[in-house]
Amino acid sequence: MSEDNTPDPQLNYEPDEVTVVHEHRILVRGPYNTCFVPRARRLNGHWDRTNEFWIFPSEREAEVRELCATWFGTDGSAPPDLVDLRLVFHLSYAQDAPEATIFGRVIANNRGRGATIRVGEGVVFIEGEAFSEAVGMWRRIVVPAGSQVRMAAVPRALAEELALPGIEVLVIERSTPVECSSPG
Repeated sequence: MSEDNTPDPQLNYEPDEVTVVHEHRILVRGPYNTCFVPRARRLNGHWDRTNEFWIFPSEREAEVRELCATWFGTDGSAPPDLVDLRLVFHLSYAQDAPEATIFGRVIANNRGRGATIRVGEGVVFIEGEAFSEAVGMWRRIVVPAGSQVRMAAVPRALAEELALPGIEVLVIERSTPVECSSPG
């Protein structure tokens, strides 16, 4: 793991392609994001489990494209504008849920009784580690103060606009692939 703010070659998470198709309805396929789901439902979207995409009414196209641009970094019409992040937790962070999420992405979760802590896809703990604690009859995930996390492939706009109390967000530019040109 890289300890500075350079891209981490071990953190090779790339989200699925976001696709918006318009005919009589809008179909969206993209990476799982906890913040996208309730907003998609408010736009009358529903998840097609068999085909693994969201279906929206065609009259919601502009709103769906804006939603995708916000949470995936693209509306499907251009490559996503993504950055990697270094998150420095100055305060402990927890949600009353069996997973801790930031920017709609799972940092760590503990699904099921006695389950071990699992780190989210595209996430690496540089310092510290998440743990589970009891809250009444439920458990929640806590990322303790002093922890540092690398997160790959976050939409630039989210990283630059959302303030997270007690969490310092450092943006790391992603390296772009170098295109090979044929000689002469």
